[in-house]
Amino acid sequence: NGVVGPKATLHEAIVEMSRKQSEMVCIAAEDGKLAGIITDGDLRRALSRRADIYGMTVKEIMTVNPFAIDSTAMAVQALQRMKENRISCLPVVDTEGRICGSIAMTQLVHAGLVL
Repeated sequence: NGVVGPKATLHEAIVEMSRKQSEMVCIAAEDGKLAGIITDGDLRRALSRRADIYGMTVKEIMTVNPFAIDSTAMAVQALQRMKENRISCLPVVDTEGRICGSIAMTQLVHAGLVL
């Protein structure tokens, strides 16, 4: 998964998403805890408003307090949470709220998991 710090520019977040071929990038607080996310949908909406991707920081468009899943959860629980909330990816966090990774619905479907 892609992770950037809270002071990263929007451009840096886009580069990280592209580098990781991910649908989202997680924003990590100084302590490694999940501070927010930016999804490809957030980027499309920002770009449609002609956002300055070189001057904006991730804090300006990130979703704060996003849905997340605990690293001990089963894959079926992640899929269920995504379906219930009509989202396509989730950050994965440990019991302290630190970012461990992310999971996308496409990964779960590709693995043969369906609800």
